Amino acid sequence: MFRNRQQRRQRDTQGVMLLAFHLLNAGPIPPVTLITILAQMAIYLDFIPFLGPEKTLQLCLRPDLIIQQRQFYRLIAPVFMHADDWHLYYNMVSMLWKGKRMERMMGGVQFLAILLIFVVLTPVATVGISLGLDQIFDTAYSYQCGVGFSGVLFALKVVLNHLRPHDHEFLFGWLPIPTRYASWIELGVIQMLTPNASFVGHLGGIICGLAYTNGLLNVVYYPLVSFLDTALGGLLENGTDEEPRSNWSNWFGNSRNQQNRWSGSGQQIGRQQGDWSAYTGGLSEEEQMNRAREESLRQRRGYGWNVQ
Repeated sequence: MFRNRQQRRQRDTQGVMLLAFHLLNAGPIPPVTLITILAQMAIYLDFIPFLGPEKTLQLCLRPDLIIQQRQFYRLIAPVFMHADDWHLYYNMVSMLWKGKRMERMMGGVQFLAILLIFVVLTPVATVGISLGLDQIFDTAYSYQCGVGFSGVLFALKVVLNHLRPHDHEFLFGWLPIPTRYASWIELGVIQMLTPNASFVGHLGGIICGLAYTNGLLNVVYYPLVSFLDTALGGLLENGTDEEPRSNWSNWFGNSRNQQNRWSGSGQQIGRQQGDWSAYTGGLSEEEQMNRAREESLRQRRGYGWNVQ
């Protein structure tokens, strides 16, 4: 049994190795984005044993157990766990793509604040949606076991797209869709292509993102930004749309205060869209999603959990 598990773990590190390659070739990565990705990799590789892949079923997000047995640790732990290496790979490539742009625009403190809020609220929203759908439509979402970071990624996607509402994304790499509808369309497409994907987890992320863009989270967001800024003592600076230079602080995406760029119409971040093929193997985000999902499904047949 131990040998089989060891062989499986060796087989399941291909995505991790490819992700590491992308990180090494991605150029300067802002600190919050980089630490988030490295932490997820460390968890998957069992450097943090109590959150390792072998604990997936014990720690996955199960709304019924959270409510009935008060297993509140299931609200946070599953966000940092992944079903397999290709699940991790796709989510972290998406985090790399979004994090580099958003953290450079918002700055480290603001981006860390919004990331922490989404990490906490997305699972809570998922539980609420699951219970609501079960009551209204007599579904069984409350008994589904979900893991993954993509609920948070959906929330970040909503915020990022909010800043460039007149731009277009390309579904499947060729079909242009308005960014304001991209998250909803992607939600439907993922559910059709991957039935075991967590519909409620992704929907929870979209709702949290919309809550932020509509100012409903300001009562939490601004005090948290102030607290983090004081606690970190200026370690993370404010954002800019400029490319980082070669010194140490700019390697991590720090720069002078230009908060007005973040609060503007989104034209600045729209101009940042450039060639990110250096760390996506030449594939668009949708193509990365499809390839990673196909490989993930091939390895995950028969497992008892949904993925986010």
